[in-house]
Amino acid sequence: MARGQKSAANFIAGMNATAEKLAVVRAELGRREEAFKEQTDALYTEERALKEELLGALKTVGLSSVKVASGEAYSISRVPTFRFVNPLVEDKWAREHHCVRVDRTMLGQMLRKEYERGQLSTAEVEVGERETISIRKPKAAKEGAEDAAAEA
Repeated sequence: MARGQKSAANFIAGMNATAEKLAVVRAELGRREEAFKEQTDALYTEERALKEELLGALKTVGLSSVKVASGEAYSISRVPTFRFVNPLVEDKWAREHHCVRVDRTMLGQMLRKEYERGQLSTAEVEVGERETISIRKPKAAKEGAEDAAAEA
């Protein structure tokens, strides 16, 4: 019996050691995530401001897109926006989808699909439109095409 108790004590000690290691790793992850967030928040803010500036400039000149040296194309795109007329309908949606609160991303995707199919009830949802900058990366060239171009 004493042998079984010692084994259980060793098992619990091992489990506690694992939990302690987990706590140390999670703390380090938290520190690194916070440092990364501090580094990237300013860049995201700058990106948002530059997109707004580019959108205004494109509209002023009357262009719909611009291409940069790297091959990326920045163009004006219009995306639908949705707003529930009655907040109770939004809450009902959350309950039907077993959400504690409304998942705006999921809701937007669902409404966009219904809107594209023409099945969206405009009595419950107001549909608007906003302009934004969409970014398209250049198509990747095939290696064979690159080799042929280099030989020519």
